[in-house]
Amino acid sequence: MPGDPYADAATDVENSNSDNVFPDKYSLSQNYPNPFNHSTVICYSLPKQSDVTISIFNLLGQNVKKIENKNQTAGQHEINWDGTGQSGRAVASGIYFYQIEAGDYNESKKMIMLK
Repeated sequence: MPGDPYADAATDVENSNSDNVFPDKYSLSQNYPNPFNHSTVICYSLPKQSDVTISIFNLLGQNVKKIENKNQTAGQHEINWDGTGQSGRAVASGIYFYQIEAGDYNESKKMIMLK
């Protein structure tokens, strides 16, 4: 239409497919919140489909709880730990470690539970 100020305006929105972008390496992020009261979130990245195990340990190195143990697709993932041990009972306040094992990747980080 002649004289239409919008005739040459771009109207298409390019889809970047950012949801399909996979990480290029394994990684484990610091949990949040930290310190935490009753629950915390643990985020991690997988560059390819992997068998993933995430475990919680106390200061003595004892396994408190396995919170994840399954095969997962590549991408960003997160899991919530509700501050309970394997028995389902709340753990005591203190310092804990969470560890990811995925493929040849193994990493641990420290977290603090305050009640």
